[in-house]
Amino acid sequence: MADAGWRTRAGAVDLSQRLPAASPGRVAPSEGRQLTVTEVSGSPLTYAQELLDELERWSPGRVSGPRSVLSAAHRVTGPVDTTVLRAALGDVVARHGALRTVVVADSTRRYQRVQPPEPATLTVTDLDTDDPPERFMASIGRLEHPSDAVPRLWAYLGRYSERDGLLVLVGHRVAVDEWSLSVLARDLVAAYTRRVRGVDPLDGAVMQYVDIAADDRSAQWQARIRRLVPYWRDRLRGVTELGLPVVPLASARRSGAPGQGPTERTATASFAVDEDLWRRVADAARRRRTTPFTVLFTAFVAEFFAGTDGAAVVPVLTPGRIPSEWETVGCLFNMLSMRLDLSGDPTAEELLRRVDATCREAYVNDIPLMPVVRQTPELAAALTSRDRVLPFFQYVPPPPVRPLVDEPAVDLAPLDVALSAMPLIPTALRWRLVGAGPVTGQVGYDPTLFDGAWVAERVNGYLHRLDQLAGFR
Repeated sequence: MADAGWRTRAGAVDLSQRLPAASPGRVAPSEGRQLTVTEVSGSPLTYAQELLDELERWSPGRVSGPRSVLSAAHRVTGPVDTTVLRAALGDVVARHGALRTVVVADSTRRYQRVQPPEPATLTVTDLDTDDPPERFMASIGRLEHPSDAVPRLWAYLGRYSERDGLLVLVGHRVAVDEWSLSVLARDLVAAYTRRVRGVDPLDGAVMQYVDIAADDRSAQWQARIRRLVPYWRDRLRGVTELGLPVVPLASARRSGAPGQGPTERTATASFAVDEDLWRRVADAARRRRTTPFTVLFTAFVAEFFAGTDGAAVVPVLTPGRIPSEWETVGCLFNMLSMRLDLSGDPTAEELLRRVDATCREAYVNDIPLMPVVRQTPELAAALTSRDRVLPFFQYVPPPPVRPLVDEPAVDLAPLDVALSAMPLIPTALRWRLVGAGPVTGQVGYDPTLFDGAWVAERVNGYLHRLDQLAGFR
């Protein structure tokens, strides 16, 4: 459903500049590919970058702050040559222009410009054998990672021994999204392996972020946006009345009246969808000719909007990517506002059918969020309301990126630990699921509107409804 088959990408990649071969004892500099004319002279912002600009205006520092980062932790097995690892990081930076892109403003516009490759930062620390990964992550979390640094990628290697350690990749959110971190880890393994083997380092033969920016402004894409903005404007009519009704807690009544928007306070609650339940969810999705996402989302709608007789709107955060962009690094997230028909007290099976139809229709009519926000002032008001809250839903599956090398010289096994990050879009309630068997869940919520006991009830109710949906035959 994510690829409707109508987007193309413009912009050629010049691969005439190839890196010289390197041996394990001699590391060649990372020159990467030549910059294209568009990269040097400047390219328009993507719609995702425009959204980041808008979010920064709403809440200064939310996007550009030195702790507005995403991270990915990995267990490292096998001997690691830090000289080669630094060079491999340089290869990755040279491969992905988004890591060294700066936004420039003149008297008429803001645009992006790609800088030449710069050495990546690798910090190496010796760890005690009993140091848990969480402690290492906490030490990294106390550091600042400025948004104006180039490249916007930092690596931290914690060594338990010569053959065991932790590697944490940190990227600033102006340059990466969660999907990008998986691509970067995959590419780092490939770059390291190629240098150890003494073959040509990793090249830049991937779609670049500026190519996506060019396509965002293409005549074909602009025509699609003009055609579909009225569709979304109609789907979002009355959206300020279609969220969850909220009675603020006493602390909220003391700190601010309803209607002032979400506070910056966030509490979290974690849960898990175990492997057995996940397997049954996937089986139920196949039997119903739908997707695991749809089953997970239906359980969420059933739990939070039980008893609603009418319409409800749930914003769904998506990767914002089509298959041609799977190996691109950059900020490409999007949001689709799902307007759901809950009239007539539908059964769980009927609700699944309605949710499936709604999701298919939304993806077929998918366009960037920014043109929708500009044409639908009601949506911006609904996103910041404290009277009725639009609960966000997000499912982050493992990105379908394949290894680039056989028999890698270093193994990176993902760990379920990350730096805490403030949601880019301010929201009073966010339901987030990550992975595929088992699935980890996290609820982020404004504690002045919702208390922990209420959230715990919703988690238990969600897992119960998911179990019911997984049992459909």
